[in-house]
Amino acid sequence: MEFGKCPDVKLIGYEGASQGEYCGIPFLMNGQYIETCTKWYELADGTMTWKDKYWCPSPREVNSTKDYLWSKTGDTALCNEYGFPPDNGCEDHYEAVEDICVRVSPYPKKLKDAKAICEEEGSYLVFIPSKEIHDNLTALIQEKTVRYPYYSNVEYYWIGARPKEGSKDWEWLQNPMNMDEAFTNWKDNVKGFGCPDGQCYPADHAMAMKSAGLYNWVGEDKTKELGYICQGRCRKGYRWHRLLKKCVMIEYGPGKEKTVIGAMRRCHDSGGKLIKPKDCYNLGEIRQSARSWDEVPDGTDLFVGVLSKGLNKAVERKRSAVFDDLLDS
Repeated sequence: MEFGKCPDVKLIGYEGASQGEYCGIPFLMNGQYIETCTKWYELADGTMTWKDKYWCPSPREVNSTKDYLWSKTGDTALCNEYGFPPDNGCEDHYEAVEDICVRVSPYPKKLKDAKAICEEEGSYLVFIPSKEIHDNLTALIQEKTVRYPYYSNVEYYWIGARPKEGSKDWEWLQNPMNMDEAFTNWKDNVKGFGCPDGQCYPADHAMAMKSAGLYNWVGEDKTKELGYICQGRCRKGYRWHRLLKKCVMIEYGPGKEKTVIGAMRRCHDSGGKLIKPKDCYNLGEIRQSARSWDEVPDGTDLFVGVLSKGLNKAVERKRSAVFDDLLDS
């Protein structure tokens, strides 16, 4: 008698070439391991686009013996809600760690390429200013390493710090705080461990974090290919809308309706403001982005941050209806 792990019967695709089949999750697409259904889609030429609904590939098209590579044949199906990314207040495929959102990538990249990928996602390489964030981040890495075999191939992850020019001090790329006055986790408590004679240079080195054990920090050669960790620019509750290149939070549906004053207050309390369309074309982009990324139904009402009487009337003539809450950080 043989035993094994049965597929989750809830993760069966519908409406598509592979409808009725189990979803081929996880899978590797465009250098990113996708661990839930997704809206992103890689075309045959390698460029990325997105679909209006969450989808998954057929398991026949995912090579589980070769890093879960997806063959991009187009045998896909739509997902039901059980396959959607978790509703954790973060961008799709990002996960909440304390009050930040992160994506841990075990797919190896050189530093410049890892930074470029994070920036395209509206993110940057993670910075770790506290023991609380460190402990929760490493717990997430431990959990993923147990669950998915490809995380075990990673020895180090790029994180967002660099050496200062002309000294042995280091700084976080996205925060001016003095690293020595905050949390640090250098290997053997030696600043710049890993660099020749402990001397690191901004042109040649950056910080990496060990993928297991004490998750110590080391200085590494920028040309090495390592895993990397992106941290979203958006506050929890907001999502990066790539079409708009903004952090946006959309609230709509029963119990969330507000007056315009209530919407403005909600925006203010969350650290944002009502989104302000630049022109009618941009208003169309807002509508398209909301429909694609948050699946806001057509005909739902929104408030936008145009208060001038003349402009407001122009906007009302151009918008299809209004969503209850479209918030912009």
